[in-house]
Amino acid sequence: MIEIRHTEEMRMSYDTIYSRDAMPQHWDTFFEWIIELLEPQTGRRLLDVCCGEGQSLRVAPRYGLQAVGVDFSQVAIREAAHNGAGVAWVGDAQRLPCADASFDYVINLGSLEHLEDMAQGVREMARVLKPDGRCCIMVPNTFGYFWTIWYAGLTGEVF
Repeated sequence: MIEIRHTEEMRMSYDTIYSRDAMPQHWDTFFEWIIELLEPQTGRRLLDVCCGEGQSLRVAPRYGLQAVGVDFSQVAIREAAHNGAGVAWVGDAQRLPCADASFDYVINLGSLEHLEDMAQGVREMARVLKPDGRCCIMVPNTFGYFWTIWYAGLTGEVF
């Protein structure tokens, strides 16, 4: 798969996808599995980098976690708020608007490979993670080639 990354073009593409209710959703059990991998402790803080519509933010409280999310799609963040996902804001994964060592857990699920500077994204996640924190990064995204084919069929564009 070839992907050319241009931040503003990609942001507009994701806004279009989320506007059409076209983004495939995972089952809650997927996010439960990810959170359980972190061995969560009640009362801790979780950051979902590139949270989309915030499904993980709705699941995290089941484990006693305070969850927040960041995504660069304004439409996705609006949907997250509409769907009761809790605290989420528009932001850049390569320049997280968070204090150093402010999260016990950080997740980034299927989005790292879409950043213009993946190394900077990882550095940012490490920066906001507490020294004894845990991070879960999943690459490539779970939709992979099927997503590319599906998106091209839906829009006539190559993503």
